[in-house]
Formats: sequence, C-alpha cells, structure tokens
Amino acid sequence: MIHYSLLKSDKTNAQNIVILHGLLGSGDNWKSIAKTLTQTHNVYCLDLPNHGLSTSLEQFDYPILAQLIATFITDYQLEGCVLLGHSMGGKVAMQLAHNHNELISKLIVVDIAPKFYKNSHQSIFEAIKSVDLTNIKQRREVDKQMSTLIPEVGIRAFILKSLFKNKETGLFEWMFNWQFLINQYEKIADSPKLTSTINIPTLFIKGETSDYLQADDQSLIKSLFSDSKARLILGAGHWPHVEKQEMFLKELKRFL
Repeated sequence: MIHYSLLKSDKTNAQNIVILHGLLGSGDNWKSIAKTLTQTHNVYCLDLPNHGLSTSLEQFDYPILAQLIATFITDYQLEGCVLLGHSMGGKVAMQLAHNHNELISKLIVVDIAPKFYKNSHQSIFEAIKSVDLTNIKQRREVDKQMSTLIPEVGIRAFILKSLFKNKETGLFEWMFNWQFLINQYEKIADSPKLTSTINIPTLFIKGETSDYLQADDQSLIKSLFSDSKARLILGAGHWPHVEKQEMFLKELKRFL
C-alpha cells in the first residue's frame, strides 16, 4: 500500500502533481513546497515503499517501483499528471515515464541522472546501524551518536525527520526500513532501465554544489530525454528544494 498526503488547490479543475521523495526520506519532506504549489495544483506527496507509512517490499528494482506508482496514478484517476522525483524518487519517475508515458504530461527530475552511482551512503547507514534506539530517551541523543560518522548537521537533520516515537511502546523508531535498504543498496544505486527515448517535456534541476549531476551527464540525458531542459540552483546542494526553496519554486513554476 502506498501512503500519501493530498494538498488540494482551491482552483477549479487544478492539474495534479505527484511527488516522489529520495532515499531515507518521506512525502512529508515536500509539504512546504506542496503548500505553495496548491495555488495552482493538487499535490500528492507519496511515501515510497520501505519509507514513511507505506508498506514494505521484499524486492526492489525501478520497474517494480514504477509499476506501483503507475497503479497509484490510475487507481486515483490522475492520468495526465505532472510527475516530480528527487534523487532515488527521480529514478523511479524516469522509469515510470519510460514505461507509462501515457500517464504523465510533464516530468521533473531533481538532482539525479539516469545512471549507476557508487555507494555514497555507507557512513549514513553505519551511523543509523550504530544507534541503539531501545535506550534512547530524546532525539538529541540520536543526533549526538550519529555526529561522529555524519558530521554534516543538515544531513543529520534530514535523517532525523524520519525518527518518531511509537505511542504504544514509547520507543523511538525509524520510518524507513534501513535493513532492507542496506541489503538492496546495489539496486538502489543502479540506473533505471531506459531502452528508448522519452518524449515527455522534462526538466532536470541540479543543485550547484551537488556532485550527483555532472556536466558529462548531459549527453546521456539528451539521448534519453528528447524534450528536456536543465536548470541550476545556485548555492544549493543535493536538496535544492530545501536549501534554496524560493529559487527552486521559481524554476518549478516557470516550467509548469
């Protein structure tokens, strides 16, 4: 089951946007952006499987995830929607646009390319594994324990968004299935399976200081996305929608 939150527009016949978050995130990460977009659109913020409140999968690959989101779109009669994906969610979005282009009117891919990425999350997973949540009383204890392996405050703050206290047990828990994600990391790092050109209008957004999108990715992107353009968010890293929200929204609205 795919969990989602819907932020509805007051505008009659508003177009729909479906948003897919990145690895270790959730749909809640996009609530601030979604609220602004409701001026013109209905916004569906989804939790991908093994994240947030969505159910877990026993298998992972991009065609499987793309089919799940395609089914969600058809079940909720969202055909013709705009699809936006960040990082891992961007790979899912690209795969869906390839497999079910009839469901999507526009595609937005945030700070990811359709390629394999070497393991860049090892220290993050090691930090998560190192925390014994059974002995945690306050969130700041988790932050402190992870700080040795994750010195970046912003990254720790992002991960801690998925930490919650179970009301029944009184214990802290992660909203992502980190053991599954570690086991499936090679498939997460893999490229989506794109074997033909995608003709949907597509916007790639890159954070200036992020190394996820490189100049030499342009030829690959152009070969796969015939109607694509790219925009750079100055001063932003891998999370431009958080780090430079105003600039990000400006580019988003221009494309929409």
